[in-house]
Amino acid sequence: MNTDRCTLLIARVGRERFAFDVAGIDEAADAVALESVPQLPAGAMGLLRWRGVAHTVWSPERALHVSVESPATVLFIRSGAGRVAVAVDDVEDLVTLPRSAIRALAGIDEGAGLVLGGIRVGNSFATVVDPGLLAGVLGGARALAPPGSAR
Repeated sequence: MNTDRCTLLIARVGRERFAFDVAGIDEAADAVALESVPQLPAGAMGLLRWRGVAHTVWSPERALHVSVESPATVLFIRSGAGRVAVAVDDVEDLVTLPRSAIRALAGIDEGAGLVLGGIRVGNSFATVVDPGLLAGVLGGARALAPPGSAR
């Protein structure tokens, strides 16, 4: 296995693009049937019945500070506790590139580790996010301050 290269899934949340190492993603599913359920925890968008199991689908807003506009896809992210279902507007691409193509982003998420850097994808930009930390934040493990805010 070549550890100098990585394959990233590019997903759109609102007008922003985020990249996730596919090693941390179990699968992506259409989110056409999110069920509204009373008394879901803050940040939960609804339930998705997938492969015979009901999954709580989380908005990535608390961690990424961007709102999902029209959740069309759910990413099932590996977590220490199993899988966390996260809504995104769309999955746009898979790209394989050298790890050295991921550039540090000064002043963004310093110390938290959620943001790993940024990449160029065609004529646009994507923020590379650690999928395991994203799952932990959305599962309530910890809250992250917005970029640029004091801790």
